[in-house]
Amino acid sequence: MVVTSESVLSVQKQACPECGEEIVAVKGYIPWCQGCNWNLNPLHKAKNPTLFERYYLKIGNFAGEKLLQSVMTEPMSKPTSLGVVFAYLIAGAVHLTSVVILFCGIWLAIAGWGNFFFMAAALLCLIVAWVTRPRIGKMPKDIVSRTEFPTLYRIVDEISEKMGAKKVDGITIDFAYNAAFGSYGLSRKNVIHLGVPLISVLKPEEFVALLGHELGHGVNGDSTRGVFVGTAIRTLMEWRYFIKPDQILERNGSLVELAMVPINLLLLLLSKGIEGIVFVLAHLLWQNKQRAEYLADSLAVQVGGLQAKLALLEKLHLEHIFAFAMQRILTGGAIGSAAEEIRSQFGQIPASEIERVRRMEQSADVRLDSTHPPTAYRIQYLKSRGDTAAAYQISTEDQMLLEKEWRHLEEKTETKFIRYYRDHSYLLY
Repeated sequence: MVVTSESVLSVQKQACPECGEEIVAVKGYIPWCQGCNWNLNPLHKAKNPTLFERYYLKIGNFAGEKLLQSVMTEPMSKPTSLGVVFAYLIAGAVHLTSVVILFCGIWLAIAGWGNFFFMAAALLCLIVAWVTRPRIGKMPKDIVSRTEFPTLYRIVDEISEKMGAKKVDGITIDFAYNAAFGSYGLSRKNVIHLGVPLISVLKPEEFVALLGHELGHGVNGDSTRGVFVGTAIRTLMEWRYFIKPDQILERNGSLVELAMVPINLLLLLLSKGIEGIVFVLAHLLWQNKQRAEYLADSLAVQVGGLQAKLALLEKLHLEHIFAFAMQRILTGGAIGSAAEEIRSQFGQIPASEIERVRRMEQSADVRLDSTHPPTAYRIQYLKSRGDTAAAYQISTEDQMLLEKEWRHLEEKTETKFIRYYRDHSYLLY
């Protein structure tokens, strides 16, 4: 809901300090000028970018525009770029190194059995091989049961069937204003993670679009979710953690610690090299990740409809409304339950605030270190494909059953939910 009537809002009129145009400032929201965009995004602190940062943004915007035109021309194509090929080669080298370390440990243990130095080296190699072994991710333990949420699971299963996607093996509930998709274990079991605050403010058709997008990640072949590249990245991060020294030299260090300075410097240099490889891997997969988001958006539109997907994208940018509601809850200013307060705040957002958020989306740059394209590009891509009716709709009966299940969940987790944000209040600022 968007409130447009000033009679139901506490407003104050003032002149824009930049252009002099009248500003209608709504109490509780950021005052800004629709004429010249003064104070559009006050939380974004302007700074003078370095030469590298300027070129980084310039390259990002160029690459993002080029990719947008590509997906608009061939929306469902999945070309294998040179970047993906190089990413797999690097990942292969990482896994090969892990195998070499393991076999070195075994060979040293066999060849030097009984020799202290050989055995110590073998033990070190085996420890490194074990600590930095590829991890495929364990199935989350907090999966909600199908018996407790039969309607939720049935809706997800029906949407999966519509999309030709594999049925999910589980659903988890967390307290983030977000949702996610993940695959775990050798068999790559699919799990959807749903954030209570986000789902609580979505309309049924927006919920369908959200599920369509997340399930789409299981269909579109995102390389970063693959076992091969994903485990290589995790292995690299383990190597970095394993070898990076806490500090080069402690204050009042002993002679031994002083002698360790060259070794610590070498280890620090190696850890920086590993960080560089991770950086390169992430950028090699950039186009693939961005294309995967476009394809997931396209699949979401097919199942949920264009208007629902556009509304969902807009709502995803209203996390600051959720943060404000949580601040009221934590300071005792809320009336009713936490879920009721959150829905109340989302039910009275003024039209000027929605417009401010839209303009911020339009001004966002393409970043080469971002997994998602700018929302403005995603909207442009979706609109270029024309209006699409929803292939799946939640029936009125299922809406009632789903709402009952979700309200029960909100009541059951409210204390834990509030405690979580009280302990992690920095997430709200």
